[in-house]
Amino acid sequence: MNNRTIGNQAEDRACVFLRQNKYQILQRNWYLGFGEIDILAQNRQKEICIIEVKYVAGAHSLDRAKEQVHYFKQKTLQKLYLATSKCYPKNRVRVHVLALDDENIELVEDAIIYE
Repeated sequence: MNNRTIGNQAEDRACVFLRQNKYQILQRNWYLGFGEIDILAQNRQKEICIIEVKYVAGAHSLDRAKEQVHYFKQKTLQKLYLATSKCYPKNRVRVHVLALDDENIELVEDAIIYE
């Protein structure tokens, strides 16, 4: 299985998890020229949430998945945050990381805070 297929499967699992937790999926793989938002969602409070999905194969790998949001990825997420804020000026925008391994899913809300 190639990386794109694995990534799509991880994002599918992420969307199911988010819907179960009352998020509305607005877009997937939203490309803005300088980066891509894996999942753009809206929570119960009508906040716009940029969801960065990180998957690591194997069990008990959530910490390794969360560690994949390195400095350069954080810089890209900051640009995506600013662009999204302009697209949704009436909504608060938040950045979450959704970490997955073969057994578990964890949503880290406000993993990166930009204000």
